[in-house]
Amino acid sequence: MSRNTPRRDEPPGRYLRSDRCLLRRGRWYIATREGIDVGPYESREAAERDTRLLVMMLDAVDDPNAAQAFISEFQRRAHSPAQRRAKTRAVRS
Repeated sequence: MSRNTPRRDEPPGRYLRSDRCLLRRGRWYIATREGIDVGPYESREAAERDTRLLVMMLDAVDDPNAAQAFISEFQRRAHSPAQRRAKTRAVRS
């Protein structure tokens, strides 16, 4: 699916996806068109890395409800305690 086309059951319109990373209260978040902010991230680079991954995965999803569920699961897994420990170890290396 092209990043500039609407998903099934989504109204036609212009979807600007060039800058999805937002800084709020000193932490970075990924803004999605589904209205879910994913994060927080410690750096813009970390948010941009996960933005690329999330967009690539969502390109295969046509259903808005499935996209919301996928984003929620992505958020849960990306910010689980085990994932935070792995990221901390990677930074220290």
